[in-house]
Amino acid sequence: MLNNPFGGGDFNPILTSLSHEIDGSTISVGWDGNQFAFEFSYRYKIVTDEWPESAWSGWSTIKEISIPYLDEGEYIFQVKSRFEEGIEEENPDSFTFLIDAITGPSLRFFPLYKEVENLEGFTMDIYAEEVENLIGAEIEFTYDKNLVSFDTTMAGSFLLTMPDNILIQEHDQETGAVLLTIATALDTGEGLTGSGSLAQISFTSLTSGTFELNFYDNPSQECPWHGLSEDHSTFVNYSTPYISDSFTSLINATIMIE
Repeated sequence: MLNNPFGGGDFNPILTSLSHEIDGSTISVGWDGNQFAFEFSYRYKIVTDEWPESAWSGWSTIKEISIPYLDEGEYIFQVKSRFEEGIEEENPDSFTFLIDAITGPSLRFFPLYKEVENLEGFTMDIYAEEVENLIGAEIEFTYDKNLVSFDTTMAGSFLLTMPDNILIQEHDQETGAVLLTIATALDTGEGLTGSGSLAQISFTSLTSGTFELNFYDNPSQECPWHGLSEDHSTFVNYSTPYISDSFTSLINATIMIE
């Protein structure tokens, strides 16, 4: 540590305040430091994950940020301050927070936001959120056929907990629309309860641009299979196997191709 020529002591950078506010899938965080906290760096992750390589942000004088497109889960946020290079706060300040913006039974893409390189293959998951006794579902979604090509579909980890699962894919390349039919065949239990991936879908990026991966959710939006339908994505549960129910919400994703 360097000695302080302006009154004794050391140049000890210390965070003096740290606050946050959650709005749906977005968190806003603000902080401040003492007179020796000239720059700040932060990082965040889902609690159960490992810290990714180069997770810390670059050093900056910024004292507030907004982080959108956070997926469901419990996170940890850390921030540290420094006086100059080599003189950092010894222990980063941190807090945990929960993103639980989606009420079930719902469908969501995972992740909510994804950046990919041009001409790169990538995958997205379709998650069932807070379902109870789900034994079947029809799921319709669209993609931008000018920016990506649709490749394949595989059963997700949640659906694979049922040993005799069924996943049928229909694809309309002209409109960039996909229909998935999912069932827990020969299920002697009571279907799927909880949250998890029903299907993993893969694409290849074709050119730079940004688009939304959309569930059909507009009654006036025509699809190749059901035409103009009030409910394009539905599910069936164990207690009422002959009645289709609507999902509470359908959460789209944003894909940015660099």
